[in-house]
Amino acid sequence: MADSLRIHYPIRYKNPLGTPVMVILGDNEAEIRAHLRFTPALLRPYENAKGEDSEDSLLKMKPEGFTYADAICEGIKKNWEGTYELPWYSNGSGHKFRVRVNIIRKDDPNAVYEKGQKFAKVQVAPFFAPSSFVMSDFWRWFWGLFYCGSLESFTLNWHPRFPGIINLKRYKTLRWYEQVAAHEFGHLIGIGDAYDAPYRFFYQLEGVSSYMMCYNRHVQSEEIEMVLRAHLTRRMQFFPYKFSFKTFLKGVRDTFKH
Repeated sequence: MADSLRIHYPIRYKNPLGTPVMVILGDNEAEIRAHLRFTPALLRPYENAKGEDSEDSLLKMKPEGFTYADAICEGIKKNWEGTYELPWYSNGSGHKFRVRVNIIRKDDPNAVYEKGQKFAKVQVAPFFAPSSFVMSDFWRWFWGLFYCGSLESFTLNWHPRFPGIINLKRYKTLRWYEQVAAHEFGHLIGIGDAYDAPYRFFYQLEGVSSYMMCYNRHVQSEEIEMVLRAHLTRRMQFFPYKFSFKTFLKGVRDTFKH
């Protein structure tokens, strides 16, 4: 007999209308409910960076008028929806629970939400940004470092009510754009990076190269549990890292080489 998700993680929100992203649990299923507000630039028809779409088979399958916002939603749902297994849930029986994603778009005239609902913002990344990222409003910067004790929270001081703003670059293929969108969504729902970023002292945890929060690959059960823990504790969850002078020095050298 499987354990109960909602009993194991009694997640509650004091102000649902003020919470853009929520996790709603049943006994054996989880709903990630995200209220998203896309800026006008993302409501335009999708085009790959530099118009490189001649060999993009995925883009060729999309209907006329397929927008950047459509691609973002597709990438999020495609990657985060699925069935997952956790040891405490299955008790060794192999039982899995289902995760579904419910994206409620402010630009959708048929969307149903209560008056006063807060939405998380999704926008195009500034031209000078080297990559896509999620960042808190400026007034939440700095003190998150002391609140969470992690360099990752310096500019992303996450909380369910203040999940941050997604900033997305354009990419050469639709598939990669969707994968990056799914990765950044992971930050929006409460988990940090797993790859060897500078703010992780260039340390990458072993065994995570296939994770969504490492190289935009696949959402793993551990990442789902990190999301549940983040929403229960109202604190962003981070992958473990450690400082090694040798690793840090190599990371700095590689950075300057590029």
